[in-house]
Amino acid sequence: MSVLKFNFYPILTRMPLLAALFTVGCGDDGGARCGADDRALLLQVRDTLAGNGSLNWAHDLSASDWQGVDFAGECVTAIRLSEAGLGGEIPPELARLGSLRRVNLSENELTGGIPPELGSTRSLRMLDLSKNALTGEIPRELAELESLTFLSLNQNELTGGIPPELGRMHSLNYLGLFENELTGEIPRQLAQLELLEALSLSDNNLTGEIPPELGSMRALVILHLSDNRLTGEIPDEFVELWKRDIPDEELRRLFGYREIDIRNNELVGCLALDRAPPRSAWTPQKGGVDLPLCPGGR
Repeated sequence: MSVLKFNFYPILTRMPLLAALFTVGCGDDGGARCGADDRALLLQVRDTLAGNGSLNWAHDLSASDWQGVDFAGECVTAIRLSEAGLGGEIPPELARLGSLRRVNLSENELTGGIPPELGSTRSLRMLDLSKNALTGEIPRELAELESLTFLSLNQNELTGGIPPELGRMHSLNYLGLFENELTGEIPRQLAQLELLEALSLSDNNLTGEIPPELGSMRALVILHLSDNRLTGEIPDEFVELWKRDIPDEELRRLFGYREIDIRNNELVGCLALDRAPPRSAWTPQKGGVDLPLCPGGR
């Protein structure tokens, strides 16, 4: 399977609905009182998470010096351990951190499954587990994360289907599942994500037809479905998805056009777009279209 050409992560962090997430300060613990329990819990799971790597968490080291951990008072609010050389597994005990808002464990060598227990971490706003070697299915329990705005499970070895329950995550702005081994159909329930700005499901083994409801997602700016085994006709609703103005002024400035990529599937038909951008517009900054267009437009 081909690898996506562009890294949209820096652009995504500038999206207005996501910007607040990535600039959240660490001083708001929601009034929680954690005592020493959070530190004790992290010490308990340190070796499980690190595996053949290492973390400097220790009793005799000031919490402010702990690698990749943000505290608000005594409460852990963020775990930021991207590219930290971790080689263990994700401890389910992390779900007991009652003030945890951000978890970034991307670009490590973590193995095993995604703990279903993470679905009980109701304070969580961001969960990035991309670029690891995680296996198993996506836990449907993640749908209980009602405050989550950013979910990236890209570039792992996840199998099974996409849980339809993810359509209940109404705060979600970004859902990234590309480059896994996911099978089955794209759940129609994903179209219920009214705030979703980016949906990337490329480079999997998804089958069936593209749900036409995806064309009605008003906030959607990036839609990547390439390199799957999707069949049937390209939904006519994609014409309206493309023609609708991008609702936010900042997004219009960043992208100019929506990005829709459905290459390398088994789809039939074409779209009659009367104002498709030139091929030179297909850049990560300005966006573009990778759709079969009907001659002469509409």
